[in-house]
Amino acid sequence: MYEVAYLPLALAGIRRKARPLAAGALLAFSLLYPLQEAWRYALLLISGAVFVLGWPFEKQPVKAWERFLNAVLAVVGIAITFTMGGSTSYLLGAAGIALFSGNRVLSSFGLLPVSALFLVSLTGLNGIAAFVLTYIYALHHLRKLLR
Repeated sequence: MYEVAYLPLALAGIRRKARPLAAGALLAFSLLYPLQEAWRYALLLISGAVFVLGWPFEKQPVKAWERFLNAVLAVVGIAITFTMGGSTSYLLGAAGIALFSGNRVLSSFGLLPVSALFLVSLTGLNGIAAFVLTYIYALHHLRKLLR
């Protein structure tokens, strides 16, 4: 049910600077929503194409507090990936590595897959709270990307 929240952020791919964020949204949606296998692979390919269409990435520096928060999210996401296992969590965790980048455009790619990882791994209200907070933080990134 919460997976549908990623679809409006995929529309941000109209702007070149926001294409990595839109690719992350498509990646998170394709791995969480119960789709047939062929549709899942098609959305994964579309996500990769949207990501590549944003190349070369514009340089937008990330502030120190955002970089710290990105690093914490990436480390927690990678830790969850290794404890959970499975192909879905590995793909979401691999996308979270982009959070270590000092470039806002590139690091925005990893935010939504990490929020999807929180939604999958944490149960009950904890998972929903972590998902909502990371999603709101992704909206903060989107606001800065669309300027």
